Amino acid sequence: MQDQVSAQLHAAPAAPASSIKVAIKAKPSADESKLNKLESAWLAVLRADITLAWVGVHALTFKIGDDCRYTPDFIALNLDGELIAYETKGFMRDDARVKLKVAARMFPFVGFVLVERKAGAWICTEIKS
Repeated sequence: MQDQVSAQLHAAPAAPASSIKVAIKAKPSADESKLNKLESAWLAVLRADITLAWVGVHALTFKIGDDCRYTPDFIALNLDGELIAYETKGFMRDDARVKLKVAARMFPFVGFVLVERKAGAWICTEIKS
């Protein structure tokens, strides 16, 4: 009986780790269906960037005060291990600008970038703390 179990365990080789990683990377998150056109277009740019090891959609929320949170549109991890938070905006209200600046000040180990699209070109502005 033990030989049968052992034979069954060893009969099918495990999938290589690289194929598992690709399958996980290709699976869209549930939040992707909620993205607007600008956010979807920027997500395509991020996924095409070979210097990024991982891209998350609404994956992290930062607590910036009592009952006040900030969730960037995208979080990316580059190959150097740096976290970058991307906020895409067609237009920006004052409260969103304040939250972005406060988050950049409170979490200096994360790079915060405001992404806008003007005349078909992507404008990326680093938010300084």
